[in-house]
Amino acid sequence: MPDAYWTLKDGTAMGTYMGGPVAPGPCRYTHGEVRSGNGFAGTPGEVIRFGKHGEDLVQAPAATNRVEDPKWCDNLPSLQAPSCANPHGIQAREDLHTMVTSDYAEPRNIILDPIKAPSAFLRRSSIRTWDISDLNHPRVKSVSFLQPGPRAVGSDPLHWENRAIMETTVTNRPGHKGAFAQSMQGGAVYYAPDITAAHPQWREVLDDWAGDKMLQPGGGVGA
Repeated sequence: MPDAYWTLKDGTAMGTYMGGPVAPGPCRYTHGEVRSGNGFAGTPGEVIRFGKHGEDLVQAPAATNRVEDPKWCDNLPSLQAPSCANPHGIQAREDLHTMVTSDYAEPRNIILDPIKAPSAFLRRSSIRTWDISDLNHPRVKSVSFLQPGPRAVGSDPLHWENRAIMETTVTNRPGHKGAFAQSMQGGAVYYAPDITAAHPQWREVLDDWAGDKMLQPGGGVGA
C-alpha cells in the first residue's frame, strides 16, 4: 500500500508503504530486522528508499522491536506485539539527520468500510521520527502518540482530534527544528518544536473542525 514520497538531495527518495507484508507472520527486512505482521494491507508498514531510476535500495520496518501502546493500537487480526506502524505522510530534514512519518490507519479496514472502521483505534494517532544519518539504514528513534483535545470529552473516539494522522511537514529554516502533523479524521493540526529530541513534544495548535463550525454554523464537517 504505497502512499507518499520525499525526494532527497542526492536524487534518491524515501517512500511510505502504509500496509504490511503480503503474508502474515515474520518478515525480514534489508538489514536483518524481523517484524511480525498480520498480512496484506495490514500492519506493520515500512519505509523504502528508492534509487534515481526507481530501483528498490532499502526496506526498513516502521515498527520498532518493542510492543506499542495497546490503548491506541488495534490490529485486525490482532498481533502478539500491537503496533500502530502504518506510515502515510513523510518529510525529512537531511541537515538534522531526521525524518518524520505519520501513521494513518490499518489500510485494509478503510477499504472494507471507508465510513467507520470496526474500531476507532484502527485510525492511528502516532508520529515516528527516524534517524537518517545513514540513508541506507533509516531507523525509527521515537514513537509519539498525539493526545486528544477538548472534543474528546463524551464523544465518539472516531472523531477525537488525534484520529488518523495523515500528513506531516517539517520546517525549513536552519535554526528551526519543528514539524507539523495533521489529523484527517480528527480535523486538527499538531506541532512539535524539536524533532531531534529523544521524545518530541507534540501539542494541538489548530482545530479545523471547530473553525469550520464557526464559519458554517449548522453545516460543514462538524454537522
